[in-house]
Amino acid sequence: KRNRSIILSSSPPSTGQLFVTEDETIEESSFSFSQQNQKQRQDQNINKEPNTSILDVVHWLSDSSMISESDPKSASPRAVDSHKNKTTSDTTISSKPVVTEISPPRSKTKTNEYSLSFQSKNTSVSPTYGTNLEPKSKKVEGSPSKSKSRKANVKVPAVSKEMKDANRVTRSKEELLSEMIIMMAPCVKSMFKQDYLETQFEKPHISDFISDLPMICWNRKVKALYNPETDLFVPCEETELQEKNIVLYYEAQEFFEKVHERTLKYQVNRALSLRKQDNDTIMYKIIIMVEGYDVFINKLKRMEQNKYKSKVLDRLNEPDSLSSSQSQPKRRKNTIEPTLDITAKEAELLMNSVQIELKVNIFTVRNSSEAVDWLLSYTYAISYSLYDKFERNSSLANIGVVRSGSDSKSTFIGGVRQFKLLTEAKAERLYSHYPSLQSIYQVLTRSGALERDGNGKNLIPPSAESAMLRFFTSEDPHEAINE
Repeated sequence: KRNRSIILSSSPPSTGQLFVTEDETIEESSFSFSQQNQKQRQDQNINKEPNTSILDVVHWLSDSSMISESDPKSASPRAVDSHKNKTTSDTTISSKPVVTEISPPRSKTKTNEYSLSFQSKNTSVSPTYGTNLEPKSKKVEGSPSKSKSRKANVKVPAVSKEMKDANRVTRSKEELLSEMIIMMAPCVKSMFKQDYLETQFEKPHISDFISDLPMICWNRKVKALYNPETDLFVPCEETELQEKNIVLYYEAQEFFEKVHERTLKYQVNRALSLRKQDNDTIMYKIIIMVEGYDVFINKLKRMEQNKYKSKVLDRLNEPDSLSSSQSQPKRRKNTIEPTLDITAKEAELLMNSVQIELKVNIFTVRNSSEAVDWLLSYTYAISYSLYDKFERNSSLANIGVVRSGSDSKSTFIGGVRQFKLLTEAKAERLYSHYPSLQSIYQVLTRSGALERDGNGKNLIPPSAESAMLRFFTSEDPHEAINE
């Protein structure tokens, strides 16, 4: 037990100052307070001089803390609580010499903004005033948060700039056309107006293709090659690739002469062999362009009309031909001698037979200027084909537009309306008797005809019913459904 009577001031203690009453009794590091009358305190303050310095108070507090540390079991709970109440947010751990000066009172701050430190065995707890304490929210520099450290550990594969540029989704028309090289035979190039040709083909480069055939073909300059396994374009050095498209250009008169002479097939095969000399792995596609086809057909029709007109006039003038032959000179017939002895209808049939026999497409233009415009548009279509997913995946190209119904009824009506003369009302009428296409198939395969309604009338027009019968029962894939 240690008893000390300490009086520092008679005034109430302020913030940051230490006040200990006269009759404060310390027992086993615990505090008990006994109060006296206010009058007696004033008398004692007058009669007695302060006999204890602030340094003694500091040493006394240090001794009491040493006692509690040396024997923690001897400290009562009451002493621990009283010690906690006297310890404010201004207590810190320090091993420095204690400063005996008392600083002026500070403004009261929130306790939760400061970090409280607990003393170790070799340090002493001492009240310090006027010290700057760092808030808890302040982070230590150089220690990243957990979220940042997790993100830093994730490794993203680096993609080169060339790879990104090669696999871009959108490309401008000028950029696509600048990749193309259009090669023309001299005999074809001379048929176009040179100033108009150079104006239109400013971006695509025009090159000469040495051949006596009226041939036009395309090459492409690329900096990336397509890999079908990964469906990606891989950057490479600038390379020139061949395109599969070939055009044979004829005037209408020359075209039908070659068809009549049976030399067109020879020129088509020769054009294919010329391109296969450089690359025989490509499935080449030939288009025959015919200039002035409509003019030629109209010319044949006028010739037929003139022939018919002359025959009619000759029949009308036959009775008077003998009497007038001596008196009047014979009238000269104003007719045009045909270069080919074919009619307009025969020319159209020849055009269709050539497409089927040679497996080529024929495109007609009115004049050379229109042909240049068409070639420019066709060049752009070729340039875009390399980056078109349907061109790269030909198995998906013929699917077309896929339509889906909201329920079984709308799907049925949308399906049967593909037949001619089947309106929505007639399709709904058919759905009331046959709720599925399978039921129609079963009836048509069993009886060959649809049932009639209650009044004995047909559910759908006879032409639509016969088209359905061919659709569901035909074994020939090339048979026409609609007549």
